[in-house]
Amino acid sequence: VEITWCVPDNYAGKNSAPGYIDTFYRRFSEIKNKTFDGFIVTGAPIEHLEFEQVKYWPELQEFFEFIRKQDAGLLALCWGAMASIYHFHGVRKHVTSRKEFGVFPHVVCDPTHTLAQALPGTVGIPVSRHTTWNLEEVEAACRKAPQLQLLLKSDLVGPGLVWDSALGHAHMINHFEYNADTLHGEYVRDSKKGTPTGEAIHIPHNYYPNNDPTQTPEHTWKSTGQVFYSNWVSSLIMRRRQRG
Repeated sequence: VEITWCVPDNYAGKNSAPGYIDTFYRRFSEIKNKTFDGFIVTGAPIEHLEFEQVKYWPELQEFFEFIRKQDAGLLALCWGAMASIYHFHGVRKHVTSRKEFGVFPHVVCDPTHTLAQALPGTVGIPVSRHTTWNLEEVEAACRKAPQLQLLLKSDLVGPGLVWDSALGHAHMINHFEYNADTLHGEYVRDSKKGTPTGEAIHIPHNYYPNNDPTQTPEHTWKSTGQVFYSNWVSSLIMRRRQRG
């Protein structure tokens, strides 16, 4: 697998060492003439902003259209998924009453789907966000655009994964990619500095043994996360074959 790290031309990282971005990343304008089999668009801590308020939103929209033109697969994560499904299908994000934070059970809606192969019927997935999708709005979008399919959902934190079969896009709002201690690091950070919304952080749901932050959390989603990402790569291979 060959990977190219890319950021918008208008992006300036606040937490990176001077020169790090320009050394290890390419700008969007530098890759416009290249071809890719798949793209992963990650999140950003800007959930409180409307998409149109984000400085690089016009460039990100241009990037999404670049992906569409390439007919390449897309895995959009967290805020990236909120942005992608809003751009392509108009599904809005909604601010939650408190941070949705922890490891939550999700039901696999279609176990025969490529992305769900070998996943158990119910799978725990890390969640860390202040916004969500409305289930009724997602279902309405699926009825309006039959190529959309809801693949993962939770009674506690709502829709988790929406698939677009026409474009080969996976809009994944949660975090199979988290390490075992990622939620712990966020909990410690938010306990010291507070959350972006100003609320006091709560202990992550179903994460620490005995709900005790002094105990070491288990990486309970590791194997299922590996299966999910392997399935996504398989979907890229299938799409590439279909394109000839």
